[in-house]
Amino acid sequence: MAVAETVLGEGDDSRQAVEAIGFEAGQPPTAAPALQAARREVQGVSQFFEGETGSLHQLLDHCRREAGSDSFAKIALVVEGASQNGSAAEFFHHRAQFVYHLSSMIATNVAFVNGSWYRAVSAQPRAIFARPVTSAKLQPRTALIVLTALNLLNYADRNVLFAVQPLVQDEFHLTKTQIGYLTSAFLGFYMVAAPFVGPLADRYSRKFIIVLGAIFWSGLTLLTAFTHNYTELLIRHTLVGIGEATFVTIAPTFVADLFAEKKRGRILGVFYLAIPVGSAAGYLLGGYLAPQHGWRFPFYIAAAPGFLLAIAVMFLREPERGQFDSLQGTPERTTVFGLVRNPAFLTSTLGMAAMTFSLGGIQVWMPQFLYSERHYTLEAANLTFGLIIVGDGIVAALAGGWLGDFLLRRMKSSYYLVSAASMALGVPVMIVALFVKGRAMIPAIALAAFFLLLNTAPLNAAVINSVDAHIRATALAVNIFIIHILGDVPSPTMMGWVADRRSLQAAFILPVIAMVISSVILFYGMKFAPAVSGAAFEAGKT
Repeated sequence: MAVAETVLGEGDDSRQAVEAIGFEAGQPPTAAPALQAARREVQGVSQFFEGETGSLHQLLDHCRREAGSDSFAKIALVVEGASQNGSAAEFFHHRAQFVYHLSSMIATNVAFVNGSWYRAVSAQPRAIFARPVTSAKLQPRTALIVLTALNLLNYADRNVLFAVQPLVQDEFHLTKTQIGYLTSAFLGFYMVAAPFVGPLADRYSRKFIIVLGAIFWSGLTLLTAFTHNYTELLIRHTLVGIGEATFVTIAPTFVADLFAEKKRGRILGVFYLAIPVGSAAGYLLGGYLAPQHGWRFPFYIAAAPGFLLAIAVMFLREPERGQFDSLQGTPERTTVFGLVRNPAFLTSTLGMAAMTFSLGGIQVWMPQFLYSERHYTLEAANLTFGLIIVGDGIVAALAGGWLGDFLLRRMKSSYYLVSAASMALGVPVMIVALFVKGRAMIPAIALAAFFLLLNTAPLNAAVINSVDAHIRATALAVNIFIIHILGDVPSPTMMGWVADRRSLQAAFILPVIAMVISSVILFYGMKFAPAVSGAAFEAGKT
């Protein structure tokens, strides 16, 4: 069938037909027969399709997004001779045809045959639903695994230096302020590079930019082993920041386009496992190898996998931007200048900035705190903190993403709530960790780290959902710039400055204050959370 009229029936209730398949009322009268036929057939076979092909409403919502309100899309679902008692293969091969996505300009005939969507007729140059969401086409799980592995390596590379910094400090005769400045310089160039990378990723191939960035930063990590003074180390560290910005700005948008909105918290939980696991890997790699082979040797080991993973990314298929997004575009969501009037974006970003200040300072200085203030050996300090981060990080990242998605069915602000509550709960525990010696110290550090890491997936999901897919990389670039210029760029240096004048224990007051600020901002941001697909829409739920 090339035209819908050959299979559409007649009806007498246009508004009811429209509502039956989830479309807004007010379509032109010519759409009524298609919509009425869809209503009749949906009532008989929707349960079957829910079980065999996933969400029927997801298909219809996708068609609506592609057509747009201005193109007067008419969607029809026609099922002839449907029998729920037959086999799935018989049903699909002999009895099902889908005709949808009619507009004033095009007619499209789509059929489900032998397990795949095929596009028969289209006047558009781009496929609408020609098998774009099947695992064979987009390979979403494979892409998620490869990108998560590369993200893990990203954090491992940058954290090796934290593990060996006492040895670097001794060799180059550096102050704590100079050591802190290494991280601040890295993050400074990292955040400056992000606003240049983001717009490029919104216009050109994200995959290509990720590959170039991974090769660039892996090469620079390898060159760290050949540094012989503080200036060379500083230059290397700043250039690595530029390379890693290409990945951290773009990869989350790539991952977000692989899966449905209602799964976004859990998927980002998997992706951001790389933060704790990669950080711990850096600590463990540096802490174990540096005392035996010198502080330069771990950088040889950290660099090699980056080249291999860059090659693997080249074979991934890039997903369509925003293919699962359900929210309509607004000036605040779809334009860069609209970000300053987007309270959902601003509150999630500022809350993340305060969290990043706290986490960045703790990450840099906790091994040193255990080494100099609590008299652990360097290897024991890195091992203890590394195990805490990797154990807490795995559980917290997955639990935070799952909890955010679970509560999303009940309240649209679930991502903000989980993040705000975790920061608030972490404050008293962090105080115990820093100022109580003895057996309570290590459990308190572990629990405080858990609460800090619990918000990783839901807070990043909140930022991603706050903007439209077509400016998402640019928005993440703005987010990265803000969270680092207010967060972990000043944090290590400020803590080093306090430590040189008072004590490292006194310096940890700054991260505790930042946790309080983050919690307050995110609790306030709950009122601005967007109602994405899967969120609660009942009156009174926020």
